[in-house]
Amino acid sequence: MWQATVVPDTPTQLLDRLAASSTFELCEARADGVLKRCNGEALRARVHLYGRALGSRTSLAGQRVVVLMRSGVDSVALLFAIWEKGAVPILLRSTHPRTAMLELANRYQASYVALDASLARGLPLHERSDGLALPGGLDIVRINDDRPVPVARGEHALGIPTSGSTGVPRVVLNSFDRLWLNARMHAASVGVSANDHVLLSLPLSFSYGFVAGLLGGMASEARVTLGGVHRGDAGHVTVMMATPASSHELLTMPALRPRVLTVGGDVLHKPLALALIERMPSTRLFATYGLTEAGPRVASSAVTVDVLEACGGVPLGEPLDGVSWRLHDVTGVDEVGELEVSSPTLMHGYMDDAQTTSEVLLDGGRALRTGDLFAMRAGRPVFCGRRKRLIVRGGEKIFPAMVESRILSLRGVRDAWVTAEAHATYGEVPVAYVVPHAHVDMHFDVDGAARQLRAVLPASHIPVTWSVVDALPPQARK
Repeated sequence: MWQATVVPDTPTQLLDRLAASSTFELCEARADGVLKRCNGEALRARVHLYGRALGSRTSLAGQRVVVLMRSGVDSVALLFAIWEKGAVPILLRSTHPRTAMLELANRYQASYVALDASLARGLPLHERSDGLALPGGLDIVRINDDRPVPVARGEHALGIPTSGSTGVPRVVLNSFDRLWLNARMHAASVGVSANDHVLLSLPLSFSYGFVAGLLGGMASEARVTLGGVHRGDAGHVTVMMATPASSHELLTMPALRPRVLTVGGDVLHKPLALALIERMPSTRLFATYGLTEAGPRVASSAVTVDVLEACGGVPLGEPLDGVSWRLHDVTGVDEVGELEVSSPTLMHGYMDDAQTTSEVLLDGGRALRTGDLFAMRAGRPVFCGRRKRLIVRGGEKIFPAMVESRILSLRGVRDAWVTAEAHATYGEVPVAYVVPHAHVDMHFDVDGAARQLRAVLPASHIPVTWSVVDALPPQARK
């Protein structure tokens, strides 16, 4: 591990440190089954190669560049090269629709797009647009006139889109030093070390994947594999990162027995947590909580059967080093309140949206309103819903996550989503979408499910309609 006195302040200093590491390696699991390997020195050389290719674009300094991040070594190298040029990258998933990408670029005054060369050829380009073919099948294309934007010197800002605490897609603006600090905090909280092999299947356009995964692996000087794992290497993975949705797949992969599994990005419900513990008894399971606005990681909870039984679900866990929180506006017998977080890694704000920034950042930017509601269980906060998702049925508050948790405990249910539907009498009522396990007939016993829920939930909480689907709707957000 690095000494505490040697902490990179810029992307360039980080690359220099990785180049001197004897353990760090960035790998790419390609579709052809070949594992592309790149140590720290080779990664720094790759970044310099892209930097020279971008050399003619001196106007990149101060510009916003939309970067379609694929899970590969070349995309990582290009991002760092753009960062080093003084530009402000805005990360998007590589599969982001072209039209939506251009809309976002125009909304946030981006002048360039970095993407696969094959995608660049299909762009409706600006009259002054030009492309620069780059190594690795990538390209950077000007789509608008240069629009320099003010960036504090030395910040090396980065933008990551999120719906976060507002429920509306926005670009969160943060700086390298805060992201790097958060990555180190997260890695320390779950015990990632230089001896680990980290499998990162999460998109690098997500803050969880980029900061906790990629930068966290760099902070630990670990070996990081992007996009999957080579079949012959599966048994050597020691740290895995997943979402609750992708965790279901791990239950069918007996070759993977990591030392540490972190699950975040959405709610980890008790039934899935118990299944993971049973499937991987020697694995340390952590539920990680965070928001892109927070840097992103806030807390890590070591999940055990005893903890699940005591709290009735996965609690918030221990705050990362330097993080604190409180429940604001606590009401009701369950002591439900909105979580407010203080952290040294909070965002600088929403890009070009000072009004919304002022609504969620408190105390001069030192605290954040998360919009997430928690209830106290056995002395620990347990997630019960998001303020934007709260269902108000005739004046009664219903927390969708609590209903979802009960549905997920029913036999044959793989996933569930509960949301609000307008109602002429009550204003809103709960409705449910259920994904059965593959072996369960799609003719799900709705009446039976409703009867079982009535034994554990108030009648007002029972969904009025049920939709049995093979996948949750695209707008589903827990």
